[in-house]
Amino acid sequence: ITFREQVLYVDPSSSGIETKQYVAMVVCHEIAHQWFGNLVTMKWWNDLWLNESFANLMEYRAVDELFPEWKVWELFTAREMGSALARDALPTVQAVRTNVNHPDELSSLFDPSIVYAKGGCLLNMVRNFIGEPAFRTGLKTYFEEFKYKNTEAEDLWRHLAKASGQDIGNVMQNWLLLPGYPLVEADYQPGSSTFQASQSRITIGQAKQKTQSIWQVPLASSWGPSLLLNKASNGFEVSKDTNYPLVLNHEAHSYFITKYLNSAHFDELLDSAKKQILSPIDRLLLVQGYLLMERAGKVETTQNLKLFQSLSTDRNEAVWSALAGIIGGVRTLIGRDEAAEAKLNKFLLPIIKPLLDELGWDGKNNDSSQIQKLRALGVSLAAASLDPATIAEGLTRFAKFKQPADLNSQIRSAVYFIAVRHGTTKDFDKLLSLYSSLNNAEDKEEVASELTATRDPKRIQQLLGLITSPDVRLQDAPTWFAWLMRNRYATNLTWHWLSDNWQWVEAKYGDDKSYDRFPRYSAMAFSYSQQLAEFKKFFEPKSNTALTRPIALGVEEIEGRLAWRSKNQMSVQAWLNQVQ
Repeated sequence: ITFREQVLYVDPSSSGIETKQYVAMVVCHEIAHQWFGNLVTMKWWNDLWLNESFANLMEYRAVDELFPEWKVWELFTAREMGSALARDALPTVQAVRTNVNHPDELSSLFDPSIVYAKGGCLLNMVRNFIGEPAFRTGLKTYFEEFKYKNTEAEDLWRHLAKASGQDIGNVMQNWLLLPGYPLVEADYQPGSSTFQASQSRITIGQAKQKTQSIWQVPLASSWGPSLLLNKASNGFEVSKDTNYPLVLNHEAHSYFITKYLNSAHFDELLDSAKKQILSPIDRLLLVQGYLLMERAGKVETTQNLKLFQSLSTDRNEAVWSALAGIIGGVRTLIGRDEAAEAKLNKFLLPIIKPLLDELGWDGKNNDSSQIQKLRALGVSLAAASLDPATIAEGLTRFAKFKQPADLNSQIRSAVYFIAVRHGTTKDFDKLLSLYSSLNNAEDKEEVASELTATRDPKRIQQLLGLITSPDVRLQDAPTWFAWLMRNRYATNLTWHWLSDNWQWVEAKYGDDKSYDRFPRYSAMAFSYSQQLAEFKKFFEPKSNTALTRPIALGVEEIEGRLAWRSKNQMSVQAWLNQVQ
């Protein structure tokens, strides 16, 4: 197994918890390939998921066994399920199992949100549906029959079916062959012994084809035995044997989002979330699901702002990261409107300051991984909201440090960010000089990610010039591009850089798996009609076997964001005008 250094090395003196977790995940993922992809390998690329989805799931399963204190299933839900659900809501996204007819199609086949993340979620769904013992038994016999051979999906389903007594091939057929996933609408009156559930595919933007997909959906209820929704709508009997509320996709054991139709039921869930009766994963899924429904036009941004207010006393890092996603959406809607941004910051600071005051800037040796990451998030949110005390503290710490290890790893990125956004030219140059002098790949990436947060056009141009220079490794250049595109003060300049340097991109990445990242990262940053027109004008003439799918999905993604902006921009502006 060959690694690049930043996914293998951990510096005990300066590496933060996220780096340790990332390295552990990557190492476990690649070792898992010794079984999934080496001992047994897919017959053809349409079953690439047999390799990557399993390695995706097993990296979490293994790390959870090694480091249970990290609570990595919260990370799985936030990162893998969150990424999969967002990408999988695009109307013409690829299915997990996709026909491959030409080698040039392979680069876009490795869509991390689908073949890796969605596939991992689906396998986790199967694992929880049939139970861990049956899952292990089925895998053992699968490996025994097919060691040093090649397989198709049906081979795996046959072994899992024999081990569990369930017709797994039938249950999983549409999950593999159809794109997307269902929005399950649950209608339950608290105190009742029945509830109604219906499913329909949820899409961001307008679906090109109005087809009704039906999945066999393990509802993963928090009450009683496993229930399977295998038609458009069905009623179910439940027996309450716990004080835990009725939640579907409990603990992220399935793959869908839930809209709770009965207001009394939703209020019960919200109250349970506030009191932390709901588990962290169930609280996270509540926020995650309503964020996706917002992007799909099912709920409004202002409704999610109320959800943010209701859950803002939560102290779980994964939940808070999802809540921060609501605020990130508002920042996208207001763009570079500084008056609106000031009102948003005025609303946020009384909520964020207590979080930062509780955690402080300096961690303790016995801090859990969740506390360490929550501290980093709290400082970053306070800095982004222009809290004067946070900015002053960050600048003071930046002035004193000389090497990354001089700063606590938990707040180092935030200190860099504060110096870039609020410091002097001398501060920016100090950080840029540090980047050039560092040998540690992890430290270089951390510095670079915050350098690209600058709002100064001259500094942005300076950073763009570095992308094609020997100072930035080729493997890092797409990431630099992504960082600068997502900085709304750098988006336009970075987009023009891409146009000016496309020949260089083609020469360096045309035969590489990273090639499709450039249309993907561009689409992620665009949310205005003029940007959509520019994206189409630039990329559509370049549509070829390798780029056709990412370009088409990029157009859909921007169109979905335009619809979201059209629906919510005015109401968010009116909401902000009421901030006292």
